[in-house]
Amino acid sequence: MTPPPPRRAEGHGYGFPPGFDTKPWVVQFNRSPKPPLALISPFDGRRRPYHLDVPELRGGRTCVGQDGDWFLMRDEGTGWCSRVRFSGLSSSQVPLPPLQKSFNLPRLMDPGVKFSDYIVESCGDIFLIRLHLFGSPRVVVNLDACRWNPSRDDWEIVETIGGRTIFLGSKSSFAVSSATRAGTEPNCVHILMRSGYHGFVIYTVSLEDMTIRLNVLEGCNKDLEAFWFVPSRLKQGPSTEFVERKETNQKIEQGKRMNSVLPSKGLGSSNESSQWSDLHTDLVELLVPKISFIDVLHLRAVCKQWSSISSAAIQHAKVFPLLMSTCPRRKDSLDFFDPVSKRKYTIILNIPDDEDCKRSQMLWYSKNGWIIVSRGRRSLYLVNPFKRSPDGVIILPLLDSYGIKGVSFSSVPGSADFLVITVQINAIGTLVRVKTWRPGDKDWTENVFNNGIPFIMACHNPVFFQGNFYCLDINGRIGVFKPDTSEWSVLEKPVAIRSSDGMLSSECSYSYLAEWNGALIAIFRADSVKQGAIMMYKLDRLQMRWSKLDGLKDAVVFWDRKSALVGPPPEEEFCNKMFLPNYAEKDGGRAPTFYCFERRRYYPSFYGHKEPINALWFEPNLEGFQ
Repeated sequence: MTPPPPRRAEGHGYGFPPGFDTKPWVVQFNRSPKPPLALISPFDGRRRPYHLDVPELRGGRTCVGQDGDWFLMRDEGTGWCSRVRFSGLSSSQVPLPPLQKSFNLPRLMDPGVKFSDYIVESCGDIFLIRLHLFGSPRVVVNLDACRWNPSRDDWEIVETIGGRTIFLGSKSSFAVSSATRAGTEPNCVHILMRSGYHGFVIYTVSLEDMTIRLNVLEGCNKDLEAFWFVPSRLKQGPSTEFVERKETNQKIEQGKRMNSVLPSKGLGSSNESSQWSDLHTDLVELLVPKISFIDVLHLRAVCKQWSSISSAAIQHAKVFPLLMSTCPRRKDSLDFFDPVSKRKYTIILNIPDDEDCKRSQMLWYSKNGWIIVSRGRRSLYLVNPFKRSPDGVIILPLLDSYGIKGVSFSSVPGSADFLVITVQINAIGTLVRVKTWRPGDKDWTENVFNNGIPFIMACHNPVFFQGNFYCLDINGRIGVFKPDTSEWSVLEKPVAIRSSDGMLSSECSYSYLAEWNGALIAIFRADSVKQGAIMMYKLDRLQMRWSKLDGLKDAVVFWDRKSALVGPPPEEEFCNKMFLPNYAEKDGGRAPTFYCFERRRYYPSFYGHKEPINALWFEPNLEGFQ
């Protein structure tokens, strides 16, 4: 006998938590015997969920879809469906015909792709949010935002979503037009994802400063699906109050940035300022070896006559790797952050304008004070950001950057062996495409090679070591490109680090090569805090085998999402640590995040810190500094 459909129910309060209708929530639907509804507040620090006994959800119901604040629920025992809505401090349901067979909506995050696209409507605007994903389980490393332009019948890239907050989940996506009304950050995208280690996490991408932040969602049952829930009244209508305040905040932020770029010309009274400017350059040069490179830049900017500080004095300045990142909405600028002095400096690049000058700028590789920068998808440049003369920018031939696994160059431009290379490999690791460029070449030279054994190259930049370019695959094999003969080979030894039963067929974690003290170092890092998330190996070139390292007691590692740089520690306290591009904001400044190999833990913590989306560690070269 077919059971009767559920009755329509409305207006029953079930002890919804305080502020339920004033902020976003994450919702889970429990199975018996637990109360059927669990509410998690992701933005106020509460770790325990609220459990509510809602009769409309009893009986082992499963959520099979969502539209805004309506949830499509299916009774697993009878097949009957209903639409359930939480409005204000009550719930309501509408009966629907039965489904004799359960179904699943298509997964938006297909493990076989590296992009996930979401369509979101807000106040008449249609947005396409594209997530850039990496590894397995997938982690979010970048984001593109586009808005539909009806007059052009096409998508156009946007750098802001205004006062909105966008929420993305596995089965639903929506926007809140006024972030202030919802109590969330404006101009941000929150992504709710399942994590293999922690259950559920939330990525927050700020389009205001182009940073990404990862937090674990406490209180979720990792065996159940999770959904965003935002009360409908928070989604209605734009907030003019926010627009006015946003413009004011932008002006304040611009002022802060100008202050960071242009240090104060005076300290205290005009007489004190005059005394600083009268300080002789010879005395100032005595300070240079005692201060950081960032402070040298500030010093030269304070007083015009100090800009003539001799290059000999600058050669003795304390030079450590700096975290370099692009500046949102300022395509010609770069930010540099010094993890030692905790200071930031902004400079303007002298890249000539071209057809891609208004497109997004991407940092690819850094070495010897030079960086490879792309604009759009085809324009590539080799730039020395601290060299103001025309030879500080080299325009490389056009190149489609899609599918590039790594970019590198051999030495300082002008050297006899100077060479730029890019490497592409097909998905199964059987076909390698190496493109090279030397000064004087009008175009890239392409070489295509077939591998005898699969070589699934990790997404990292090749290392130029003893005249050849070395590449690492995800299992620990090494591939070598010899520029003198344009030959490629996969070495038989060392054998793969991973055992035969643990071989990977796709990229699950970050795998990098680095050079230190005449040896190659392999670094494997997973995006989690579990034991063994970071492993290091040193290549014994006599026996051609990998030996595991517990740390680098005489060195420090600077890690980003494209490369790893190993070098001498700037200070003793930096030894045996790996610095990340993440930072904690504290007392108006930044505190760098690092991993301690000795204690095998992250400081100050792994989660909750900002990371510039497009960042590289950069080591200045003071030779020819201008």
